[in-house]
Amino acid sequence: MAHPLRRSTLAVAVLAALALPAAAQEKDTPGELATDAMSKMVRALELLIQSIPQYEKPEVNENGDIIIRRKHPNDPPRLPESGAKDAPGKGRAI
Repeated sequence: MAHPLRRSTLAVAVLAALALPAAAQEKDTPGELATDAMSKMVRALELLIQSIPQYEKPEVNENGDIIIRRKHPNDPPRLPESGAKDAPGKGRAI
C-alpha cells in the first residue's frame, strides 16, 4: 500500500499536469498560471471542508447512552426541551 503522502503528491502532480495545457492557452505568464492554480486549490479545499459532516455536542440520555447528533447547516437551531439542563434534546451534556 502506498504511503498517504506519496499518493497525495502523485495526485497533485497528475492534476497539475492535466490542468497546465488548458491553462497555458489562456494565461501568458508563469505568475498568472500559479495564481490561477492556487485559487483553484483553495476553492477545492473549501469544498472539501464543507463536505465533512459536523456534529453537535455529545449528550447522555436517561439510559446512559451517548448521543452525538449530526448538524445539518440548513436546519434552524434546536431549542432545549423541557427538563434538559444544557444540551439540546433529552439528557445531559458530556
